[in-house]
Amino acid sequence: MRRARILIVDDEPGMLRAVERVLSEQHDVVGTRLSREALATATEFHPDLAIVDIRMPDLDGFELMAQLKARFPGIKFVTYDVFGNVHGPQQRAIVADVPKLLKQHGCDAVISAIGA
Repeated sequence: MRRARILIVDDEPGMLRAVERVLSEQHDVVGTRLSREALATATEFHPDLAIVDIRMPDLDGFELMAQLKARFPGIKFVTYDVFGNVHGPQQRAIVADVPKLLKQHGCDAVISAIGA
């Protein structure tokens, strides 16, 4: 089975690093904190899957997904907006739960569906 190419877009650095760390063990992963930067990165990376935070400061996740879908018709998406800001005393607990949260948001099923 080949490694999936996964683009992660999240403006929260703690969450971005945590998701990258969890998924990079078995997949090729690139993360970015800005939606517009994600568009440029995707052009070179050609992701199979994009994990997108809906609430982004520069271009919301829905618009980002529309633009990615137009450029990469086969791309799959997993979206979330439930994590919120990852700061303060809750940060460690949330980051520790990243594998469980990714599973709840369908990452395993989507990765399997793309044949990776």
